[in-house]
Amino acid sequence: MHQALHTLCAQFGLNNRLFRNVLEGVTDEQAAWQPDNRVNSLSWIAGHLTATRHRNLERIGAIAELFPYMDVFFIKDAPPPAARALDPALTYPDLEELRHYWDLYAKAFNHALDKMPEAQFRAELPSVSPTGGRTLLDILSFVSLHESYHIGQMSTLRRQLGLPPMSFR
Repeated sequence: MHQALHTLCAQFGLNNRLFRNVLEGVTDEQAAWQPDNRVNSLSWIAGHLTATRHRNLERIGAIAELFPYMDVFFIKDAPPPAARALDPALTYPDLEELRHYWDLYAKAFNHALDKMPEAQFRAELPSVSPTGGRTLLDILSFVSLHESYHIGQMSTLRRQLGLPPMSFR
């Protein structure tokens, strides 16, 4: 495997672990807290990441169990990014469900990436990634950054809740 692909897979592996770590010891009540109504809750961010991971499984052609809350986090048939804002009128999954689906998708995603031929990573796509590239590698590189960004937000919210820092182990 090319070094860039190996590094990308390692980044997703780290994000898998950090996602679990940032939620360690957080209750559903804590996860629903918002510093103010302009800031997403920790649980909303966790759900957004889980829904996004499912969408990326579909993007790489890996079949995964349906995420039953997809319509809570994304607007169907809207142009990308199509993310739905946090809405107090909607019902969101609890953290245990999110952990379940995250673990399911993380395993499937890692397996699919490990088995993917290098040519598929280099294939040109019709859409342009936010970084300007057109390959699947470009898109997935942005996705890894997107996950890391949101895990950082979750870590900040965790600290605002008075919880210990997220572990990197």
